[in-house]
Amino acid sequence: MKSRINKRKKGSSKRRSFFISKKPSIAPLVVDPTFDSRKSDHLVLSLDGQTQTVQNRFIDRIHLKATAFPEINFSDVSVVTQFNGQQLSAPFFISSMTSGTALGEPINEAFALLSQEKQILMGVGSQRKELYSESAQAEWKRIRKKYPRSLLLSNLGLSQLITTPSDQVKKIIENLEAVGLIIHCNAMQECIQMEGTPNFQSGLKTIEKLVHELDVPVIVKEVGFGFSQADLVRLNQTGVYAVDFSGRGGTNWARIEALRYPKKSFQLDTGFVFSDWGYDIQEWVEFHDKESVSYQFWSSGGIRNGLDIAKMVSTGAYLVGMAQPWLKSLVIDMKKKKLNTENLFQFYDKTHKELKIALFGCGYANLDLFRKNKAFYVR
Repeated sequence: MKSRINKRKKGSSKRRSFFISKKPSIAPLVVDPTFDSRKSDHLVLSLDGQTQTVQNRFIDRIHLKATAFPEINFSDVSVVTQFNGQQLSAPFFISSMTSGTALGEPINEAFALLSQEKQILMGVGSQRKELYSESAQAEWKRIRKKYPRSLLLSNLGLSQLITTPSDQVKKIIENLEAVGLIIHCNAMQECIQMEGTPNFQSGLKTIEKLVHELDVPVIVKEVGFGFSQADLVRLNQTGVYAVDFSGRGGTNWARIEALRYPKKSFQLDTGFVFSDWGYDIQEWVEFHDKESVSYQFWSSGGIRNGLDIAKMVSTGAYLVGMAQPWLKSLVIDMKKKKLNTENLFQFYDKTHKELKIALFGCGYANLDLFRKNKAFYVR
């Protein structure tokens, strides 16, 4: 019999070596002159095969319990779901990935259009720049005005939130007209990143404080290194709406930050030393077998198609995020700044159909029953 964890009631401009520790700033409004170039690097490197995990992935060991007798028609299968009372066309969403670059705005416009037309969630890229830049705020106002029905999730890093007043966080959420806030935990990435700020003292207190002070749901996510079982317990005590596990298995941010250093540098080497850091989805599967939590479990990290999404739903995920596959379907040529929105919509349709096929092949007409019956096994 599962035990239940009780939910607590609410009541410098220079590039830096990651070996230098920076104390938390008293004033959060610090201009980051490397933000744009860093985000451009991230976009390019996320499409580089060197940054992708392709071997020893736990998701590849997960198999669905197929049946030769579905006893339903394919037309009976529905994959609609909800987020905070808002109906979504599918349980997958666009994970946070880009902002603050010349190509960032048209990419975000394409994603916002997809979010609006298909009614799926879109996590925006880090809004850190909006803490000090009016132009960054204006960019999202333009996008929001163009796509008023898109379902956008704000996104700020935990190390920035620790030193940012709540009122300022609220302004960023309001500017975006966001339906929720994603807090990303990226301790390993900040350590490897040349401009990193690996300052995470009072992180859990900050999360709990924001949960109580904000009017929108708070989602806590990792950036590809996952959470330990102890982390999952501690997050349950903060009152968050959801936890996006974002485990090892997809884009590796230690490798991305490492590849931004000069070739043959010791910093690049150190980044790859930690390229297998963290937890994959197995940590959640084992945890879910013995504990239950009050927050929704979301999953991302190496999700590439509708079958992967079905696997994650079968393990208990309410929503499943993808980042690199959306970008890969949209960007034809990064250097020439060529995008193809039609490809992006086709990828949505393909993923949507694959998910329905997976449910049908297991004999389930809806996500709730499929999730409840844990229609998977591991080998």
